[in-house]
Amino acid sequence: MLKLQRKIDHYLRTLINLDKKSNKLPNFIKNILLIYQIKKELKNESKQHSIQLPLAKKTNRYASQVIKSLSDYIPNNSGNWTIENPHSISTKLEKQVIETMKNYFHCQNNDSIVGHITSGSTEGNIYAAWLGRNYLASKLKLNSVTKMALLISSLGHYSLQKAGNIIDVKSEELAINEKNWNIDLDYLEKTIIKLYKKGIKAFLLPLTLGYTLTGTDDDIEKTCQILSNFKKQHGDADFFIWIDAAFSGISKMILEKKFQPLKNKNVQLITTDFHKLLSAPYGSGVVLYQKSLINSIKKEKIAYTNQFDLTLLGSRSGLNVIAIWMILKNLSKKKLNKIFSKAILKKEAFLREIKSNNSEIEILSNHTSVQVCLVQKNQSITHSLKNLTIHEHKLYFPTGYKSKKITNLYFFPNF
Repeated sequence: MLKLQRKIDHYLRTLINLDKKSNKLPNFIKNILLIYQIKKELKNESKQHSIQLPLAKKTNRYASQVIKSLSDYIPNNSGNWTIENPHSISTKLEKQVIETMKNYFHCQNNDSIVGHITSGSTEGNIYAAWLGRNYLASKLKLNSVTKMALLISSLGHYSLQKAGNIIDVKSEELAINEKNWNIDLDYLEKTIIKLYKKGIKAFLLPLTLGYTLTGTDDDIEKTCQILSNFKKQHGDADFFIWIDAAFSGISKMILEKKFQPLKNKNVQLITTDFHKLLSAPYGSGVVLYQKSLINSIKKEKIAYTNQFDLTLLGSRSGLNVIAIWMILKNLSKKKLNKIFSKAILKKEAFLREIKSNNSEIEILSNHTSVQVCLVQKNQSITHSLKNLTIHEHKLYFPTGYKSKKITNLYFFPNF
């Protein structure tokens, strides 16, 4: 039986590689066999789901139901729901998703916040940078991007470098605090002063909740206070601040009683992902932002939709919107709290074991994050970490670049 299974698997693999034997089969049989083999491979990948490489996961069962039931259709979620009357079922459901997220994020002035579904926070960061560049150029009446800078933390996601390149704004690396593992605020202030003296008037600053590498958070309130003080002293300068919460945005909105990322009037936008922590189909994200910002990118109405397109991609997956809507419809905040709490308990149990056996390991872990970062204090590898992958990262601190040996762990919830 085992030999027969191996022969079948080998034959199916040759089909994927378009072996000559595959040409002898009718197309419908060939397609059935191809799908069978691909599904088998995906199943194997999901079984290999690792706390260090959580990329191949099973879809949330509610999203899976949507995909199976509606896969005959490919709704185009074009345009933006901020028009008076959403034009399709997916845009109507998108509006409901945005309203739900605004409630979860405790937006104080609900009417002043708008948003839309994205492919994830890479798109969210590029969108934020585009909005920010246009907003600052208009407000400060700048005729050149040479008077603008994108300030990126040494821990910042690589999509921020992409964003700077796309909008043609020079980036400046910010040092991180070795104690808190977030943007060093003294260094930030010195950098802004240095750039201002060189003629830079406009600053784009993405802050992060849940750095991919460390899981740590930037101090939003203290950062905004520093920037506000600078603006009072320099009236010809301004800032555009947004939050990249790709990892921690969802867990914080569930586990923190009063998560208000847009409470500070200086924060213009937040981006987060549904596919990471809620197991929605890739790519599924959301951006929420100040409604007044849309004037920075608003163009004429699109002729064939008779509406404004205020997004980066234009056409977006309607199925993903429906899947997200179905997840939020079936999983109340109370249910999600229970699911996420189990993931946190699993994380804490792992950390207790690490702490008891590894005195030479620095542990970075936020109580509302499913992420863990282990930083080696010396060159030795302790026994209990031998099965974990350790990567060396060169990071920028106020005293200069340092190499750090880091282990990343992710305790994603099970649905």
